[in-house]
Amino acid sequence: MSDEYCFTETSDEYVRFKLLQGEFDEVTVRRFGKCNIQAGNDCLDIGLGEDSIACWMAREVGDSGKVATVDKHPKCFIFL
Repeated sequence: MSDEYCFTETSDEYVRFKLLQGEFDEVTVRRFGKCNIQAGNDCLDIGLGEDSIACWMAREVGDSGKVATVDKHPKCFIFL
């Protein structure tokens, strides 16, 4: 397990994920905000992309909660 992101900043996939993040994170956070994610919850992010949503969930659940992520790329596993 590594907390280093699996795509380098120069890869096309990284650039694509950054563009998607910029376009859709606000909507995703607004929708997830309606799910009552709160301190102590355990969350799973499938297909984490550039990890911004997983990081947002980690802030919401705080130290008493957990966020696990899964991606098709085997090095893209983060447990926050």
